[in-house]
Amino acid sequence: MKKIFFSVVGLSLVLGSGVSVYAAYGGSGYYGGYDGTSIAKKWESGWNLNGNWVMSTATNRSGKPAYMKHVFAQCGEAGSWSQWVSSGTSKASVQDFGPNITDQYDSDFQWDVD
Repeated sequence: MKKIFFSVVGLSLVLGSGVSVYAAYGGSGYYGGYDGTSIAKKWESGWNLNGNWVMSTATNRSGKPAYMKHVFAQCGEAGSWSQWVSSGTSKASVQDFGPNITDQYDSDFQWDVD
């Protein structure tokens, strides 16, 4: 019975670590709009068994005017932009995946009026 229990626990740990995502570093703040603080921005980086990643997210702030949003994430040599989202859409987000070992991380946030 002990052998089966330890096998199930060991298998759970191995499978769990294969699908887990670990955040390593990130940041947040505000940008955009005519007051410079109408949109909340957040970026985070991490890794899993498939490699490193960066995620950038911009969201409308409660009580502030809404604007169009567009975000960029880079992990490795190339990055990717999200689609422009309208002011009526509360969130723009994009995630970029890179190699396991890289020191090339970037995140960018833009806004516009629709």
